[in-house]
Amino acid sequence: MATAFPSSASLTAAAALGVAAVLAFYTPSGPWQPVSVILGWSAVVLVAVSLLTGYTWGLAAGAVVLVARTGIGGLAGDQRPGLAVATALILAMIELGGASLEARRIPLDASTVAVRTVAVAAGGGLMVGLASRLIAGATVRGPGGHLVGLAAAFLAGSAIVWLQSRLRP
Repeated sequence: MATAFPSSASLTAAAALGVAAVLAFYTPSGPWQPVSVILGWSAVVLVAVSLLTGYTWGLAAGAVVLVARTGIGGLAGDQRPGLAVATALILAMIELGGASLEARRIPLDASTVAVRTVAVAAGGGLMVGLASRLIAGATVRGPGGHLVGLAAAFLAGSAIVWLQSRLRP
């Protein structure tokens, strides 16, 4: 029986930093560019600090900064890399960073980490892509748009918490 190649914490950390750097390189041109550059590279630094120290706060803060940066890119009218692709890359960064932190304590199989990362990133990107297509056709005016957005965020968060609790042993 062949033994599986265990993933090292440094390999998955380098991959997470690489994904964060790819996201940092996408910057809109125009008045939003300085803010976008600062946020993008701040996220890379936060992720690096998290992976070097072993604490999860930097990884979470880096993901939040990248989400805000993606929103700023959307406000600036920049469609690169696109909302679905940006979501997939952010999720891949989180999965790889989490695997790196987990690999410090227990050995992980590299193929399992790769499959899990691709599945989460592709699933998240697909969900965001489908949601953006569905929302693009609907028009809501006035305060109803904010209420619909809050309700959708609440339902999505509730579904994630429910699924998370069902998947844990």
